[in-house]
Amino acid sequence: MPIPSSLKVTLSVTGFYFQRTVDVLPGASVKDVMDQVVAATASEDSIFQYMAEQPNQPDSYLATISIFHAKPVTSRKGEPGKPKRQYPAGLYTFTDGGQTNPAPVWQYYIFDANGGLKSADQIEVPFGQSNAMYPLADGDTIVWRLVGICVGPTATPAKRLCKKMTAQDTTG
Repeated sequence: MPIPSSLKVTLSVTGFYFQRTVDVLPGASVKDVMDQVVAATASEDSIFQYMAEQPNQPDSYLATISIFHAKPVTSRKGEPGKPKRQYPAGLYTFTDGGQTNPAPVWQYYIFDANGGLKSADQIEVPFGQSNAMYPLADGDTIVWRLVGICVGPTATPAKRLCKKMTAQDTTG
């Protein structure tokens, strides 16, 4: 089977109302895709930018995603029987990390051309490195999501909260 000269890969950012497909070379990293999207959107209505925690370091993690929508945007999905939501034009940006609990962290997932999750059991791979276990393929989609990771208990004292929750469960 011949190796394709380029791959079409889609980058999507959940909650920022952004999706863009670009061409990349085989062996590309998630960062390579993101760099192509930065270049491709520089003069469009929705401009994509990002910042790594340690720029130009292949083992760096994502720090910030920013998208400027020059025009209002519409969500891709809506509730059945209801119109899709409209969101105003403007800058949508978020930086992960900080000293909060839970801590906001950017995570990416890779889906194949059929929508199957390729990276379900993936070990943590910085976005600047190619992933040998899950190399990008033609038709793949990279989805960035901002998630909260608990870095410790979120309630003090935890025992009292658990007792209160148990009491609520038994009283109905």
